[in-house]
Amino acid sequence: MRLLSLWLAVLLLAGGCGLGGASLEQRAADYYNHQAGHTPKLARSSFLTPAYREELKKAGTLKDYDDFLRSTTKPSERYPKASLADIAVAQAEDFAITVANPALGPAFANQQPVRWVKVGRSWYLYIGADTEVGHYGVFPETLAPPKYKAPSDTGAETGDTTDAADGEEQPAADES
Repeated sequence: MRLLSLWLAVLLLAGGCGLGGASLEQRAADYYNHQAGHTPKLARSSFLTPAYREELKKAGTLKDYDDFLRSTTKPSERYPKASLADIAVAQAEDFAITVANPALGPAFANQQPVRWVKVGRSWYLYIGADTEVGHYGVFPETLAPPKYKAPSDTGAETGDTTDAADGEEQPAADES
């Protein structure tokens, strides 16, 4: 009985710590916040798929990958942190694409849509490397990036840089 109680306590703690797998929105928010400089000490490779991380380990370049990216990521509080509500998702089974709320500033608006794959109960960046294709499959070509809609939008989408008057692509406004 005592062992059962201990096991239940461990399971509850693991669930509370997010060890069971974070939602896609949470994982994406963590990634976008990392990119914006909110978590500079976090290893960027923690977002990579297990198969791709293993490939980097075998090549002896995983530490170099993290060290280089850590050296180019400056701590910053210039932009607000993305929350779950700031993430738009398009998903097809174990594959997804996310975009962040561009109103958070250029650190978010200037990022390309991010591709994800679900491995077990967790979501990881999908780079498209041969090892990932072999382990997880080909990313669906039909999965289009979502458009972020602010909760108060009445149909107008933020982040859409197409000028309705002439249909030409316009540069996104730089918010400094």
